Amino acid sequence: MKKENEALSEIESALDAMLHGNVADNLPPIDPDAYPEHLRTIAEKLGSLQKSLGEISSFSRNMADGNMDAEPPPRSNYLAGPLKEIQSQHASFYWSMQQLMQGNMVSKLYYPGALFEQYNSLIEKVSKTFSNDGEELPQWGSSVTSWRYHQILSAINHLHIMILEVDANGEILFANPPAREALGEFSALPYDQADPDGILLEYLCTFTKSHESSESAAKKKPVFNELYDTRTRTWYKITSDRIALTDGTTGMLHMIDDISERKHHEKQLNQSVQIDSLSAAYTRKAGFQKLEEAIDQRQCQHSCAAFVDIDGLKEINDKFGHTEGDFAIKSIAEILLSGVRKTDSVVRYGGDEFLILFLNCTKEIAQKAIDRMYLKLDQTNAGSKKPYTLSFSFGLAEITEDMEKASDLIALIDKKMYVHKMQRKNTRDHRDTK
Repeated sequence: MKKENEALSEIESALDAMLHGNVADNLPPIDPDAYPEHLRTIAEKLGSLQKSLGEISSFSRNMADGNMDAEPPPRSNYLAGPLKEIQSQHASFYWSMQQLMQGNMVSKLYYPGALFEQYNSLIEKVSKTFSNDGEELPQWGSSVTSWRYHQILSAINHLHIMILEVDANGEILFANPPAREALGEFSALPYDQADPDGILLEYLCTFTKSHESSESAAKKKPVFNELYDTRTRTWYKITSDRIALTDGTTGMLHMIDDISERKHHEKQLNQSVQIDSLSAAYTRKAGFQKLEEAIDQRQCQHSCAAFVDIDGLKEINDKFGHTEGDFAIKSIAEILLSGVRKTDSVVRYGGDEFLILFLNCTKEIAQKAIDRMYLKLDQTNAGSKKPYTLSFSFGLAEITEDMEKASDLIALIDKKMYVHKMQRKNTRDHRDTK
């Protein structure tokens, strides 16, 4: 553990080094655990700042060396936002110049600054050169021209989503860069393959073929679907619609978006709502819903529930602090979670109270599970060096047909728990410290 003067000196040295640009290469990592408790928050933030500035320094150096494809810092690095925007702007600029050098028509880039003002002036001159009559560019809302078409096509090519257009025979009429990268060098959807390479390609073949020949399907447009590729662990959102082609026939337009990141955040959000962050048990709201579902199924499935209360948590908080109180809650929760089956649920009902739901389970089997929890509790206490003993009391009951509400069941097992707690207190006070 560093002394306060030593810690403050190290913090000052780290700040001086960062101000001189020595963030990424010349600083040792900061270990907050080595600092006095009242300086740990500062040390943690300083470590985060050091890490963020190091990522920015490396990213900036790569871009300065001309590596515009350098991996940017993660989203958590908010300081890197402007640099990421610069990278995006220059990537668009590079791609547009590359297309222009190949003789392709490109659109203006509406980014701020003199560089893009000059670029847009160049594009105007090029467009006039290629125009038949040398007139000014058409305004938005005017009839479609070759130049206007190339502007729209350029915008589509810049989209991150996949755009795929096929005719009635599955021939690929258009695929933007992300679609070509994802689907490979196909000139047509592989209808004849028994097992197309990848679930996305298989879906496009099946969907396109079935909807091209179905008049009823033509009326239901557009069609939205979500698809999960277990091989690549990728989620896709697919929007498909029939379109009229220039030769008078109909084709299919597919717009495919990779929504894996959104799905990941949705899962995290759902877990944060359902799982208590301290104990890893279900939250009260999520657990109450499971309890009500079990009560609704009481006539066709025998289940049990237990009410658990941690003994002496207030004394632990008062004598040893809330950090030790949190440790006691986590330890009891781990014991309860280790003693249940996958079909059972452990719920943090309150500060020191838990519910256990034993689905499709007799009272005798549930009691054996609780006995195993007490055995685990004894093993935990035997190996503990804490100045207190962990203990809990419980009340157990079957969910019977006359229980119509979750509150009826909770009142019963809460009462049983209180009786059990008094019995244990009369024999041995588990709240005493070691």
